[in-house]
Amino acid sequence: MSVPNLRPATWRAATWPSATWLRTATCAAAMSIAAPLLVGLAIGGCERPPAGGLDVIPSGPDDTRLSRASAFPAGATGDEVTSWESTPWNDNDPETTDPPWLAYPAHGQLQVHHGQGRVPSGVIVYIAFVEDGQNPAVAPGDLTRIVEVNDDFVTVWNDTSSGYFARVVLLF
Repeated sequence: MSVPNLRPATWRAATWPSATWLRTATCAAAMSIAAPLLVGLAIGGCERPPAGGLDVIPSGPDDTRLSRASAFPAGATGDEVTSWESTPWNDNDPETTDPPWLAYPAHGQLQVHHGQGRVPSGVIVYIAFVEDGQNPAVAPGDLTRIVEVNDDFVTVWNDTSSGYFARVVLLF
């Protein structure tokens, strides 16, 4: 008479770790170590100072980059001004020689002097991939970190790794 085998067929799999169980345990251990490190790196990067330079663009005849800057309504001065733009929209007219949009370097700051003598209530930055402003978009998030706004100039910071061309519009 033989003794019956009382062990279940899955006994070996239940007592010895399977390859699937080892992979799962290894991934869980790696994630428990990596997750705090990744969060720390992400939070630590949020407060870093700008690495790029500051490009100051003065208003007036000294710099042609703002040669077509204009206040609205046309001819308004002082408190009558409701908005100001650094560069007009590209009108696609071959007869018009609009100046190029302002170079907006990666990790750089752009300081635009508006000369209105008042602090703007709103700052809008449009960006384009080409200097003539074709196919622009409103610059979101890290593309337009507002550094300083006062009665003489506005400074914005491109906190991305890509350079663009910008058009700055101020609302008063």
